[in-house]
Amino acid sequence: MVSFTAASRTLLSQVIVSCLRIVVLCICMGGAIFVLEVLGEIPGFEDRFVSTGMGDLSFFQMCYWIVTTISTVGYGDFSPTTIPARTAIVFFIFGGVIFFGAETASFVELMDDTSKGLGSYHNTTRGARHILVTGNGCHKFSSLMDHWDSCPGQAI
Repeated sequence: MVSFTAASRTLLSQVIVSCLRIVVLCICMGGAIFVLEVLGEIPGFEDRFVSTGMGDLSFFQMCYWIVTTISTVGYGDFSPTTIPARTAIVFFIFGGVIFFGAETASFVELMDDTSKGLGSYHNTTRGARHILVTGNGCHKFSSLMDHWDSCPGQAI
């Protein structure tokens, strides 16, 4: 009989949850693309194509292409054919890799800070009446609670 330690059970559960998240993400995104393709173009929002050395291109197609290129996915379905476009894409790729790397690091840091309970609080509910209870619970009402009930409509 195999005995799992608490750490290995935690690691195994994290791997399973991550795999399930990936599956759900793929199903949701794949389903959305399937539905959008079945529904077809939105009237008045169709692509307008221009013939170039890269083939028939549109603005939306190039937006899709630049995202796949600078995110290093690069399907290879398009490639620039002119020297100015090839020169520009070299800079775009370097800039995109730096951008996506920095944004990914920022996102990971944010998630790490959130999991540690770090961050900042911004009070956006001025004038709202809230009660915040912290600690191991409330064993008796404080004098603050008596004051709260005697001043309806006023923020403390």
